[in-house]
Amino acid sequence: MKRMLTMVAALVLVLCTFVTGAMADTTMYVRTGNGKTLNVRSEPNTGDNVIYRFQYGQEVTVAYHLGNGWSCVRLAGAFDQDGYVMTKFLVNEKPGKYVPSSADAELAQPATSKESFTMDQLNEVLKTGRSVAPYTITLYPTRASGWVYLRWVPSRNSQQIATFPAGKEVRVIAELKDWYQIEDPDTGVVGFVNSSYVH
Repeated sequence: MKRMLTMVAALVLVLCTFVTGAMADTTMYVRTGNGKTLNVRSEPNTGDNVIYRFQYGQEVTVAYHLGNGWSCVRLAGAFDQDGYVMTKFLVNEKPGKYVPSSADAELAQPATSKESFTMDQLNEVLKTGRSVAPYTITLYPTRASGWVYLRWVPSRNSQQIATFPAGKEVRVIAELKDWYQIEDPDTGVVGFVNSSYVH
């Protein structure tokens, strides 16, 4: 009985350590598509109050990613609270000085609620999906200075929830016609990338 209690206590300790590590804050940086500030909102919704603004290139402490295109960030100092920003404007490495480009202009466009795809079109693509043993792929945009967009559904006309630079490695969790469902190993965000960006 004593041995059993010792094993249970050890298992609980390991699980606590794992959960604590998984919940640890992450350092990321702001990279807006127009070189301007990033709005921090009171709730994960573009209609909610702006409670703070991060500067382009500013270091940000990310508490966790919601998986729906938003991330919870820490606001230290006088605020001492959490806020929410769109995940697509966070990157793992500090960006260089902002230089306008056509890719940035597309990234800067606000997400619209009127996405131009039908449920029938979406269902046709989703029917082609199949689960796979997870494996890693490398993404390449059409231009070396461009970006690969992570979409919330497998359609080029759907909302972008993240952007990846050339050479970014991601984990494939399902394959569809012309699309991969992937997970970003750095953030845990899941979405779809077009297969034309994989070489």
